[in-house]
Amino acid sequence: MMQLPKGYVILPEALLLKMQQDLIDFQQRQAALEQKIEELTKQLHKNSGNSHKPPSTDAFKKPIFNNRQKSDKKPGAQPGHKGSTLTMVDNPDKIILHKVDGTCICGRGLGRQPVANVQRRQVKDLVKALIEITEHRNEVKICSCGQIHYGETPHITPVKYGDRIKSLSVYLNTYQFIPFNRIQEFYHDCLGADISDGALQDANETSYNNLEQTEQQIKGHLKAGEVLHNDETGIRCEETLMWGHGGSNEAYTHYAIHKKRGVGAIDDIGILPGYQGVSIHDRFIIINLVAIAFVMPIC
Repeated sequence: MMQLPKGYVILPEALLLKMQQDLIDFQQRQAALEQKIEELTKQLHKNSGNSHKPPSTDAFKKPIFNNRQKSDKKPGAQPGHKGSTLTMVDNPDKIILHKVDGTCICGRGLGRQPVANVQRRQVKDLVKALIEITEHRNEVKICSCGQIHYGETPHITPVKYGDRIKSLSVYLNTYQFIPFNRIQEFYHDCLGADISDGALQDANETSYNNLEQTEQQIKGHLKAGEVLHNDETGIRCEETLMWGHGGSNEAYTHYAIHKKRGVGAIDDIGILPGYQGVSIHDRFIIINLVAIAFVMPIC
């Protein structure tokens, strides 16, 4: 009987061929999977900066770059910087006089000494009560004939928030982008007022309706201008992808949110259709289709 070296075994030829084929199949599957992983990894890391994808598809995965460059300048204002400082007002709301009393080191009393000068110091602060409550009392009179007459008032509900409170909430929400719950916390903590979601929403809707004429005026100025800049970008609104459309010139800017990116949105917004000036935009093909009557430089 033949003696095999240590570590060697005898296998049937058919089994050996099968094992060799299995190894080849495994290596081929491994290579295919590795290629697939590489393709998926590249696809996962694609964005508008390293591929043909538009910026609107970046969503919340846009890379954050630190563009600050190290310099030898010290922190804070630099030499030559035009600063600003608090200035006094001529007519303060309240004056507190700090009198000189007591005695001098020489022993003379100071209470009856004439005032040689008055030094002014001013403190600017919020008033203690930031909310002013005005009560409207409507007279009720009964004529001798029995007819009842009421004093005229623009207020119907027993208690409501005034226009200044509503205007502040619109400013905080639509300009400073502060959500309703934080506005409510601010009103409660700083103003002692508890304002509801409905009141905040009603204030926004009232402001929106009141600005309709202003919006039409802005659109009119944009359409009448010689040059109009146009662009659109994808934004997240109500958990879905929508489109922010912008039109501007040197003096006016108009923004609109629309579900569509192309012709439907352009027609609904109503600035580009019929425009006769120079429209500056990117290479979005839809604008080229709509913009028939004006010159179209590409930015």
